[in-house]
Amino acid sequence: MLGLQLSRVCRQMHIELSVLALNTIEFTFSDRVYLEYFLARLKPWQREAIHKITLYCTSDRLPWRLPLSDQTIFRLTGLRRLRVFAELRRSDFLEYSSFNALTRDTQDMRFEGLSRLRIVPIQECEVLIAQPRIKDIPNWVPLSEYVVGAWAKRTRKMVLREGRVDSVVPVPVDARDPEIQF
Repeated sequence: MLGLQLSRVCRQMHIELSVLALNTIEFTFSDRVYLEYFLARLKPWQREAIHKITLYCTSDRLPWRLPLSDQTIFRLTGLRRLRVFAELRRSDFLEYSSFNALTRDTQDMRFEGLSRLRIVPIQECEVLIAQPRIKDIPNWVPLSEYVVGAWAKRTRKMVLREGRVDSVVPVPVDARDPEIQF
């Protein structure tokens, strides 16, 4: 009888620990093809356990411009935290480049394929935009903090559901505070 109880405990521990690993890891993808391939190989309970994903974008390829497939969207139902990282390159500051980061249209075009993620109940979305230091372009000026901030805010708004514009950071509740009612 004791052996049967031990096998139940071991089985339960195996189930809980396998989900724990997927819950805590933040997966990073540089292309939607890799994301779709990864999700297609997982079992449904494993996909549900993935809570954090980072999508990485450089100007070379614009991998998040095309929309994600329906299958990919429905496989991300467990996603709670999304981080979008855009790394700007030298070509992003050249006016003759078709994908430069100088206009609002070309900024938004980089992530327009992520707009279908509104279906997924994402609770937190962080957008990071890294700019290079370029010395060899005459009169080069980096994008202002205002432009970068507005770009990040538009991207968050595109990804999150209505009413969820900014990143949501959980605030710890202090049980000793008399103002808080439980």
